[in-house]
Amino acid sequence: MKKITCLLIAFTLISFEGEKGQITATSSDGDYKAIATQYDRKRFNLPNDLWPERLA
Repeated sequence: MKKITCLLIAFTLISFEGEKGQITATSSDGDYKAIATQYDRKRFNLPNDLWPERLA
């Protein structure tokens, strides 16, 4: 079963793709790209959490 968790920030869809082990961004015009595939040089296992930081 494919599980994807999503968050919408400034008209950009942020998706956590567990099976692919990556976090992606899809813009409102359809542009799709991986924005993170690893942390501390280790590949994500099943990414599903995000703590966005408010910009000043």
